[in-house]
Amino acid sequence: MRSSLLLALGSYVALGTLFLVSGCGRETGSSIQSATPKSVDRLNSLARGELAALETYRQAIAKEGSAALRLGDLRREHEEASTQLAARVRSLGGTPPTSAGAWGDFAKALEGTAKIFGNDAAMGALRAGEEQGTRSYESALEDADLDAGSKDLIRNTLLPRQRTHAAAVQVLIDAPAGPPATAPGR
Repeated sequence: MRSSLLLALGSYVALGTLFLVSGCGRETGSSIQSATPKSVDRLNSLARGELAALETYRQAIAKEGSAALRLGDLRREHEEASTQLAARVRSLGGTPPTSAGAWGDFAKALEGTAKIFGNDAAMGALRAGEEQGTRSYESALEDADLDAGSKDLIRNTLLPRQRTHAAAVQVLIDAPAGPPATAPGR
């Protein structure tokens, strides 16, 4: 049953991701004309993904007892990535986003799903989000319109860290839940 719930959630995440990625870059948060508007658009899309990750981790930390410490570490890394992306956008003359936009709406939808299906679904959603984040950074590196400095930030800092996140969440998913409950009177 657990694997079918995670599979269903994974399908839901994949469909939502396709919907959101198709709209990425349209809402940039940039109010000025700069020499690299496509770089700013791409970076702002990545920044919105990081802001959504912050919200998703906040929700998961509230649910997960023993895993909360490790989830907090991962959340802090997303916060740092968000800060680095915002600084890069500013250095290109753009204005970084202040909300996750459609990604944030998606994170809220995942929270509702996790409430229905439980903590396993929340952790599965985190893993799926981390995998999508990795694909987003990899795709950005292939973007001919993204400037070299931004690619260096992604290649040398953001993507390597991002690649460790899905594995870290999987370790938490695979960890035993704790000692088995004993029947009363034994």
